[in-house]
Amino acid sequence: MNRIETQLKKISDEKRIGVMTHVIVGYPSLEKTEELVIAMAKNGADFVELQIPFSDPVADGPVILKASQEALDNGVRTEDVFTLAKNLRKKGINIPLIIMTYANIVMAQGIENFIEKSAKADIDAFILPDLLFDTPEGQKIYDESKEKKIEMIPLYAPTMQAKRYNFLKKYSQNLIYAVSRTGVTGTKGFSNDIDEYLEKIKKSTNAHIALGFGIQSEKQIQDLYGIVDIAVIGSHLVQVFDEKGVEGVSKFLQKI
Repeated sequence: MNRIETQLKKISDEKRIGVMTHVIVGYPSLEKTEELVIAMAKNGADFVELQIPFSDPVADGPVILKASQEALDNGVRTEDVFTLAKNLRKKGINIPLIIMTYANIVMAQGIENFIEKSAKADIDAFILPDLLFDTPEGQKIYDESKEKKIEMIPLYAPTMQAKRYNFLKKYSQNLIYAVSRTGVTGTKGFSNDIDEYLEKIKKSTNAHIALGFGIQSEKQIQDLYGIVDIAVIGSHLVQVFDEKGVEGVSKFLQKI
């Protein structure tokens, strides 16, 4: 089994909901990002998204947008993400690490080059919110990633047309990312028809469901147990970090 499969089995064996956390690489510094990921892994995170800072993160709300811009102002570049991942592995972090970024960054690096560097950095998966799989570039990224044993995690959304469910099914491996509502990250609440939406997903794929956008509390996570497999916590953890630092994030994760 690969790291993702191993972690999913661990979650299932422990009869709990999994937790996927999120960091913006280089916010507020590369050193602090490394410290934060290590703390997340030690305090219950099952997966960590490493977001490459980008000047126009279209899926992200103001909290992540601000952090991303600060990281860019600090001079953080794509290469730093690969270095961070290598350092984390050297320090014994063995949970799945997922690069979250936008297709433009992959294209700018060159598809083969980006995926090759990701493989050498021991990255387990990619989340590319604006990638269309049914384009030559999207298909190439999927094929190249699969060859390097890096999982592409498709995004499902409440506004998605019915025919897209079966289309994305063929690209699903172990995980899919279900967006809980329309809009950007960080806003409270789920889509009004989320139960119906999640049921459609479950009928279309056997992959495990990670639900993100708007998850901010222990109660929300408890309520999702048995409904989805993984709760994704992004913007809220950035806010906790801003207010209470690494220790605050650690305590939040311990609590949930």
